[in-house]
Amino acid sequence: MPNYISWPAGFDISINKLTIYLLDPIRGDAGKAKFFLGHGFHPKDSHLLEAELFAHTSLTNCAGIKIRPRGFNIIFLGPISTPNGTTPRIRSVWHVPAAGSGRAEFATAYPK
Repeated sequence: MPNYISWPAGFDISINKLTIYLLDPIRGDAGKAKFFLGHGFHPKDSHLLEAELFAHTSLTNCAGIKIRPRGFNIIFLGPISTPNGTTPRIRSVWHVPAAGSGRAEFATAYPK
């Protein structure tokens, strides 16, 4: 195994992570849903949040890497553009499994 970590081959977000976990205060995380809904995101337009989370993975927003037992997490910290015109700072975390395609899977995002 190499003693370095390479940048992911890409970034993936499950639709359920958007529409349920981040944008549904009943079935998902109520605090996160309140934050994202309060900034104008909506489950019917989840592609807007998806685009912002992908844009958030820029190298300039990279705040660090944490080695985990089954891979590593990449942490991003920076602003996102929202439908209501604000630019709040968020932290997003993406997991790259040790075994797999080398792609980062969206884990979470929250205000920072």
